Parts: sequence; structure tokens; C-alpha cells
Amino acid sequence: MTTRQFLRAYSVTIGTTQIADLRCAFVVEKSLTPAPNKIGLRVWGLGPDKRAALEASTDVPIQIDAGYLEGVSTIFLGRVRNLRSRPNEDGLGWVTEAGAGDGEQQIRSARAAVSLSPGTSADLALRDLVRALGVSPGNVESAAALVSARKLFASGGVLFGSGRREMSSVCLSLGLEWSVQDGALQILERGKALEGRAIFLSPATGLIGSPSQNAKREASIRCLLQPDIAPGRIVVVDSETLKGQFRIDKTIHKGDTHGTEWEIEITGTPY
Repeated sequence: MTTRQFLRAYSVTIGTTQIADLRCAFVVEKSLTPAPNKIGLRVWGLGPDKRAALEASTDVPIQIDAGYLEGVSTIFLGRVRNLRSRPNEDGLGWVTEAGAGDGEQQIRSARAAVSLSPGTSADLALRDLVRALGVSPGNVESAAALVSARKLFASGGVLFGSGRREMSSVCLSLGLEWSVQDGALQILERGKALEGRAIFLSPATGLIGSPSQNAKREASIRCLLQPDIAPGRIVVVDSETLKGQFRIDKTIHKGDTHGTEWEIEITGTPY
């Protein structure tokens, strides 16, 4: 993994503009909470035409792919919130800065107006709320299957107001937790993880420094940037300071194509 650190590859696509040969730095924050995932991005050296085209664009999609020469993976997919260019601090050239959210506009503006007849099954209510949120349904069908035998509002009721609030309320009552990951809804049983192979982290497979746990048993783990590490996945840690299996609750991807950072900070809970 040490050698791979020098074989970085990346691409940034903002609207129809693709960037893959300039200095780029990013911080991507993702979590299992309903709060939208977000990114801060800086790109140095864009020409005046590209800067003008980007600054004239509003609410366009943005995709960040990063990894190594043998393969990259998408670490963020969302829509631009703000973008501006300014002279570089050293007075040489320009730096373009962008902020973006994952499903941010939909989550903030979504309004629910769902009428439930007496004894409505939980899976039908869940599907109606997903439509109200306006994001890709993601794994809603798997979640709906888990709760299909349960009923909501024996006497009937209405889910009205903030879609985010109503979704959180219904999921809480059903023992579920929800978030938006790369534009798609992700629903998990509370405290459970996504299905799939666990990711093994050791000093030989990209683990950086000494992972630790706090008083709440939350694990803090750093590793080289690599695919598949995302909220909801399982990591198995094998180091001198920490051993065990953890569900990833939060990730922060940090990268600078011309600097030292190319890593992920993970916050996890024992699983």
C-alpha cells in the first residue's frame, strides 16, 4: 500500500466539465444520519473559459472519483451548492472552490402529505414517504420487506409537513435508520450493517497510525483511501492497539493530488 500512495488517480466532473489533470483537494463527509453528506472541493489552474462556464452553472451534478492507477471508485455524488474562483494566495493563478450536498435540496424542501387508512401496513407508508423525499429509492424494497407485517396508525392518520421529519419519525418507530448515500436512499435496521464482505484493515492493507476507542467505545480509524469504505459497511481492524469488527458510522475522505493526504478517517461502533 505504501507504493500505491504515489500512484494516485482521480477525476472530478461538474456538470459537463471534467477535470483530471490539475491539482485537486477535497474533503468528503458522509454519515448514517439523515443530514446530507457534503464535500468541500478546491481545484487549481482552471483556465478562464472553464472558470466562467462553471461559475455560470447552478445546481449541477458533481461526481468525485478517486483511487489509484489500477482503479478508482466514486467517493461522492451530489449537486453543487456554491462555486466561486479567486486568485491563489501566492498571487499565481486561480483556485476554484465548490461546496456540494448529497440529496441536500430534496431533503430540505421535501414535504410529506400522506394519508394513511386504518391499519395501513408499514411498508406502504415507507414507500409513500420515499416518494415524497424525491431521492432515488435505493434499498427501500429490502427495508419494506422487513416491516411489511407491521401496521401503522390503527385508526388511520396523516403524515404531513417536513418529509425529513416524518421519515425520521416513522423509521424511529419501526427500528430503522435512514440516510442518503450518493443520491439514493439507504435504510438499515437500527444498529445493523449492510450486507456484503467485511473490509480488513491492518498495517499491511492500508491502516495508518494507531486506531483507538473512546469512553463510548467509538472507534477512530485512519486508512489509505480505498474503495468500498462507506457508512454502513463493516471493517475488521487488526492492529496492536485495536482489534475487532466495527460498523462504519461516519467517514471523512481527505485528498490532495499534490500533497500528502490521500486517506479516510473512519468512526465506527463495535459490531
